[in-house]
Amino acid sequence: MSNSITKDLVLKFGAIYGVFHFLFTIYLYRSGMDLSPWGGLIYVVEIAALVLMYNEYKEHTEGSLPFKRAIRIGGLMIVVSYALSSLFNLVYVLFDSKFIDRQLELVRIQLEANPEVTPQEIETVLESSQWVYQLPLFQLVQFVSLTALGLILMLAIATFMRSTSRNRGTNQ
Repeated sequence: MSNSITKDLVLKFGAIYGVFHFLFTIYLYRSGMDLSPWGGLIYVVEIAALVLMYNEYKEHTEGSLPFKRAIRIGGLMIVVSYALSSLFNLVYVLFDSKFIDRQLELVRIQLEANPEVTPQEIETVLESSQWVYQLPLFQLVQFVSLTALGLILMLAIATFMRSTSRNRGTNQ
């Protein structure tokens, strides 16, 4: 398999999923559904993007998808998609003055739901959290955590896709 096709697949599916992730996250934020179960749809689409990418790769290689290659292209796709989404998100946060206030309000709601947290502790957490949301460090932490979760999903899917092709006797 040529590296050109691998690169094309990684960029194609990474860009599609990265843009979807950004747009859907912004949609959830703007509609006030940040904490709703609809956020799980992001991971369903991520799984679908990985499976589609692996299937397209297998079409170019007569059904072969070695595990090492599945990890490489899946990992690259995850990194590309979350890097793109994080970059768009950073730009969005810089231009949306209400974003930080909304995030802090979500933190307040979660803390107030815990009866063990005092009002003074809530205020302390909110004051210390405010500067975190204003820095690109927040985007970096988000990128790293989303990438780690994405890589875990990718490993599971790569294992499944490889075992599927091995069961057919086409994987080497």
